[in-house]
Amino acid sequence: MSPNAFSRVFSTTANTVFKRFLLTLIRTTLIYIIALLFVQLPTFWQYVITLGKDDHKHEKQKRIRSKLIDDNDPS
Repeated sequence: MSPNAFSRVFSTTANTVFKRFLLTLIRTTLIYIIALLFVQLPTFWQYVITLGKDDHKHEKQKRIRSKLIDDNDPS
């Protein structure tokens, strides 16, 4: 095998491995960007919008027990 042929085979193999790694890296990065935009960003934005506001929805309501016997019922 001549040195030229060896370098040609080695460079194409290195190119293929690099392209494969690069494609995996790009795909993973895109997945993380999509996850950030659609999952984390709305939660963070909701936190920023409601920051400093008195929101009564998140407060726990006090539970009142019902009476088993009605005082007004004569039976």
